[in-house]
Amino acid sequence: MTAKFTDKDLGWTMVLGGAKAAATIPDIQVGFFDEHNATKAAANEYGSRSTPERPFMRTALDANANKYFALYHDILDVFLTATPTSGPPGRDAAGRFLSPGRTGAAVIGVEARNDIIESIQSGAWTPNAPSTIKAKGSSKPLVDTGELQRALTFKLTKRRPTGDEGGE
Repeated sequence: MTAKFTDKDLGWTMVLGGAKAAATIPDIQVGFFDEHNATKAAANEYGSRSTPERPFMRTALDANANKYFALYHDILDVFLTATPTSGPPGRDAAGRFLSPGRTGAAVIGVEARNDIIESIQSGAWTPNAPSTIKAKGSSKPLVDTGELQRALTFKLTKRRPTGDEGGE
């Protein structure tokens, strides 16, 4: 007598594919990566002895956190929803591994950068002091030469294990 059984995949392959996809998405750092602008941004973001707090970064990132979370999930969905006609999940029709990581993360980085710039431009910040208005020639807080906005960028860095992912 010969026994025959079938191992039916009920989704475990997709779960593993999702974990691999998530691991390909790099960490996204949005901010100022030169000392001059980082110092200027920090003085405005958190305030100093002579500058009132104008939390332009925290305001933008907090207001848009759900959007970034949804974008992240959309990136994973693209990875996981390959149809049988285009190839198995996580692979294209030719069987090549699809990596949404860098491209998807860059989309999130650009969105966050644009949201922070919008916050700089449209925030209802504490007005500039009369002496600042005289020196700048403008009463618009956080906006002078546009240097801060031009210096704002993002970096994609290799994801570091947190210890929660387990190991192979």
